[in-house]
Amino acid sequence: MTKTMEQAIFNAMVQWVSTHNYTMHTYQPLNNVEDYPFVVFEQTKTMYQANKTALLGNVTLFLSVWGEQEKRSQVSEMATTIFKGAFGINEAQGYYWSLNREKSMIQLLMDTTTNQPLVRANIELNFNLLGGI
Repeated sequence: MTKTMEQAIFNAMVQWVSTHNYTMHTYQPLNNVEDYPFVVFEQTKTMYQANKTALLGNVTLFLSVWGEQEKRSQVSEMATTIFKGAFGINEAQGYYWSLNREKSMIQLLMDTTTNQPLVRANIELNFNLLGGI
């Protein structure tokens, strides 16, 4: 079965992150969080553009890197590494991609919703579909 364009780029980023030995979740862990830092794949957004011969568009992946406030630099470095790694994803399961740098970003936030002060890097990766399946 052919993957959707959203699933193809999602899988490519999951694979890329896993090769860098980052602790990773495709869901937000609720209880008993293991050691920080870790990466969470949170959601995706797909915007379609049709032309005469194909259905194109873009997919935005939303990821977070969570870490202890004392290790803010480690969270920042991980987020930047993931961001830079996304530049190298040009093909995924028959789809061809280009990262839109102007619509992608990293935002670092302090999170005080837990007993332990945390830092969270929100990463938005906006991939333009160039063609494919």
